[in-house]
Amino acid sequence: MHRAEDAARVALDARIASARRRLRPVAVALLQVAEGSGTPGSPGAEPTKVTGAIRQTLRDADTACRMSDGSFALILEDTPENGAVWTVERTRRNLTSRYGQHT
Repeated sequence: MHRAEDAARVALDARIASARRRLRPVAVALLQVAEGSGTPGSPGAEPTKVTGAIRQTLRDADTACRMSDGSFALILEDTPENGAVWTVERTRRNLTSRYGQHT
């Protein structure tokens, strides 16, 4: 594993342990972002654009890591499944409003 995956794994283990103790939900979302419609051959999104959108969308208690394969892992504390879906959609909308269509 690479450093990003190691950091994500440590953060995820800690968040899951905390969620179990407090009986609160924790969500994990893995994002692979492409520019345009996401059809085969679409270029991957520029990491700095995605990072900026993630930073504007996530709360301080949440954790984001860029993985070695270019994807992003989001660990969303005290977030049920529907909240995670909404967070990912808000991130996409942020990207689209600032830089054009992203999938």
